[in-house]
Amino acid sequence: MLAVVVTAITIGSTTGVKQSEAQAEVLRNPYGVENNLRLAEMLLASRQFEKAERVLEYALGLPYNFAQLTQINELKETLVKTDPIQIKQQITAWDKILENEPNYRDAYLTVTLLYLKLNNKSKAREYLQKAVEIDPNYQAALDLEKFTLF
Repeated sequence: MLAVVVTAITIGSTTGVKQSEAQAEVLRNPYGVENNLRLAEMLLASRQFEKAERVLEYALGLPYNFAQLTQINELKETLVKTDPIQIKQQITAWDKILENEPNYRDAYLTVTLLYLKLNNKSKAREYLQKAVEIDPNYQAALDLEKFTLF
């Protein structure tokens, strides 16, 4: 697994001196959870999602304390919320739910928000309109419709 992380942090272009320093720290001490967490944060900030995910998976295999585990989980949650690939996977999962539950208004609103994260306003509008069509008094959908510039 160490080889995977070393490969993840050395392949591709790096952005910024701080990220390079974090990579050097991990290479000097690959078993330091704090170093791996710092690198994962910087990879997430520079939108290098696959590399960040590999570093976080590696960090889970190291001895860590509760605070570090909490930080790993928070970074993984950030990854799920910001990685376009992960967001598309979430949309696919929600679409499967909607196939079985076509009147699930909250699912339509959830997919609307996911499409907005991808900056796909036309698909977001389509799902939002479906949520309002199902429940014309759905306040969350009406508020989003009012405050989102479609």
